[in-house]
Amino acid sequence: MTDTYITAESILPLLMTRRRALSFIDYLASLEENFYRKEELMRLNDPFSDVISVLDKNLLSSSDSLRSFLDALKRSVDSVCLINMTIATTLDLDALKDIYLAFEDLCSKPYLLDLKIDPSIIGGAEVVLNGKYVDLTLNTYIDNLFSTKKDDIKSILHS
Repeated sequence: MTDTYITAESILPLLMTRRRALSFIDYLASLEENFYRKEELMRLNDPFSDVISVLDKNLLSSSDSLRSFLDALKRSVDSVCLINMTIATTLDLDALKDIYLAFEDLCSKPYLLDLKIDPSIIGGAEVVLNGKYVDLTLNTYIDNLFSTKKDDIKSILHS
């Protein structure tokens, strides 16, 4: 644990996705509900050790401080800018970090990725940010490539 004061909003980059943020909220809620066993629970199953390690040690020292942080985190997750993104497959943590950081210059306020998996897009991504839709999928690229070459392909096939 660190002595640096950490706000709920400042840990959003460590969580990266809305799903992971909501899971972290559930995790903290279970620690708060079982506060007397929190050390044991954290040792047994701590999927968020990277996030817990940056939290202020005083934050986990009482049920009230944990509840206060939990409420602040819920408000942050509810008010944050969401980047909706559809990708073809799940990502490992390193790839997720790379994608998360790629949006840093596009968002002036804290943000989270809201990822959906759709194998039919083959590769690439569909992104919705600030009401704008961008289709960078391999499926669309292939469709566009073949639609522009459709007449050429037909003439080859019919010759």
